[in-house]
Amino acid sequence: MTLSKSRGIIKKGLIEAGFKNMKLSKGYKEWTGFAKKNGKIIYFSTPNIDDFGFKENPKCLIRIAEDDKDFTGGPNNFCEFTVEAIVELARKLVK
Repeated sequence: MTLSKSRGIIKKGLIEAGFKNMKLSKGYKEWTGFAKKNGKIIYFSTPNIDDFGFKENPKCLIRIAEDDKDFTGGPNNFCEFTVEAIVELARKLVK
């Protein structure tokens, strides 16, 4: 897994889930950021790219945020790092 591929997975998942106004921040080995849908904001963090091949099913973190500077937000929710799983969890959080 490359850093650019992990960026593509999270972007595609959030776009398919209907999120707009994505703000991605590149870390050393992961992506974090915020996205908005229907006035609700989520914070997300992709798995560290070093986890692929070493950990079974690296997870993506997604949680509700108050604004695009809220890094502590609501409870942590994790899903498999696939487009389908990201779409499902992101939609569930902003119902």
